[in-house]
Amino acid sequence: MPHELTILERLRLGRSASATSSVEDVDLLLRSIEANLGRLLNSREGSAIARPDYGMPPPSEIVHAFPRAVTRVQRHVKELLEKFEPRLRDVEVTHLENEQDKLSLRFNIQARLATSPSAMWVTLSLRFDPSGRVTLRR
Repeated sequence: MPHELTILERLRLGRSASATSSVEDVDLLLRSIEANLGRLLNSREGSAIARPDYGMPPPSEIVHAFPRAVTRVQRHVKELLEKFEPRLRDVEVTHLENEQDKLSLRFNIQARLATSPSAMWVTLSLRFDPSGRVTLRR
């Protein structure tokens, strides 16, 4: 299980996470990545003293940047994933238009698993609601 869990997750689980396995648990890896991205994208810039660049800008800053906000958020999400989620590579973030829900921003994230021997592609759906809360789904 060397690459499925973050170091904090392995420490929290103790000995049960140190089992040697030659088979990668892709579902466990994806759940760990989703949890990490959820924390990252629901954090605000400046909330982590050690890394002021960790997290998203406040929703009020995003709203005031319209119509450029979409490309700004898209670029920021891509940079955050490349910087703070090393288990993903070749990250692409695409804006999805939604006529029924104009108050939310939706993005599609495609990336390769850097730790997987097959380098399989992963697709995640990302939604920013009007309050700035992020929902992430596979």
